[in-house]
Amino acid sequence: MAYTHSKYEIEMNALTPSTAPAAGGYGVALDVTGNIAEWAPGIVPHLIRGMAVVHTNSATRDTAISAKFMKSAVAGSAAATDFTSIGKVVLTTTVTALGFAFYFVPTAHIEIVPGQSVQLHVTAAATAGGDGKAILYVEPRWDVPGNLTSMVATTGTVTE
Repeated sequence: MAYTHSKYEIEMNALTPSTAPAAGGYGVALDVTGNIAEWAPGIVPHLIRGMAVVHTNSATRDTAISAKFMKSAVAGSAAATDFTSIGKVVLTTTVTALGFAFYFVPTAHIEIVPGQSVQLHVTAAATAGGDGKAILYVEPRWDVPGNLTSMVATTGTVTE
């Protein structure tokens, strides 16, 4: 029996150049604190089924990295009042090998609609070896865009 679903993984993007890794790295820099990455749906609401940080730098960390995935009521917001914690991962100092994923699977129903976002907040940064990929495992919740108050139709055409 085949199990069909629409779940897939997305990579969160660095918010600013200072949260992008140094030359030669990829993902996001985990050696700075604060909001470092964000993802927002564009057309369809999504359910968050899992979240992970994959270690992409082989340098040894002498401190653990603590990162919270936060739901933002307003995409792009930096206001603390807009955030709700939806999960936390801790990258320990005992596991520093390249490619290890530290993940969290929520049991709560977490929905992100267009106009909202998920941000990754680093609360305890690495002093070295702090590059990683911030990953969300999501499932679209199919809906008609017109049902969402944060969406506005434009007057574009396909012949332009």
